[in-house]
Parts: sequence; structure tokens; C-alpha cells
Amino acid sequence: MNFLKKQKNKPWFKNTVFVIMSDHCGYSARKTEINVKNHHIPAYIFNLKNETSKEIDKLSSQIDIFPTLFGYLGWSYNTSLYGKDINRMTPKEERAFIGNHRKVGLLKKENLCYLKQISNIYFMIGIKKKTKLLQYKPILYF
Repeated sequence: MNFLKKQKNKPWFKNTVFVIMSDHCGYSARKTEINVKNHHIPAYIFNLKNETSKEIDKLSSQIDIFPTLFGYLGWSYNTSLYGKDINRMTPKEERAFIGNHRKVGLLKKENLCYLKQISNIYFMIGIKKKTKLLQYKPILYF
């Protein structure tokens, strides 16, 4: 966060909110399986007025960052996009969208469901947590 410390003396700093987030880990590149561990990424919203620093531990996705930022800023908007304000998200609404170049998945609590292409056919595969977050076993194929 040395970059942010350097910005504190800039005249525009007090009117600037910084949003910093990473992308999924490079370990998922060119992989055919979705490894949930490699999709745990940090995100920071820094320099919000009237907000104290806190850590939010909710299952969410990058698409939720800007709706959350808009919530902090008090902006209202209408959208049909999937992102949600993390602070308004109920435990039942918590989910993460994850994927790689071959699959896209939806993670909810301990369940991962993803689309997989075999030839020109897409299959939806459901996986339930076996023991730890990273150990899954198939539960449903259709």
C-alpha cells in the first residue's frame, strides 16, 4: 500500500476513492478444471468518507465490487446485471461466479455447479463439498 501512502499528499486525494482488486490466480490459466482455491482473491475499497476500515467475509464475486461501491457512495441505480451490494447481501444470496477458459461455475455455500463443453454439447455438472472447500465430489450430472 506504499502507492496509496504516496497519494495522500495529492490535492485530489480527499475526493478520490480507490478500488483495487486482483483477478483469479495465474495458476488457473490453461487448466481444464476449476480449482476454487485459485479463485480466492482480495479486493479493497479505500478512502471512503464516513467509513471505518473493516473486513467483509462473504462469498461474492468481482461483479459485486461496483454495486458495493455505489452503495457506499449512496448512489441508486437500476440494472439487470448480476452484481449485488455485498453489504446488503443475505447469507442465502451469497455466491461466487468462477471460471477459466473452458468452464464457468457458480459457487454457493459448499456447492459448485459448472458448465462443461464436450464436443459441441454443454453439460451442467453439480459438485457438493466432500470435506474441505477444495475437495469436491460430483453429485449431479444432466
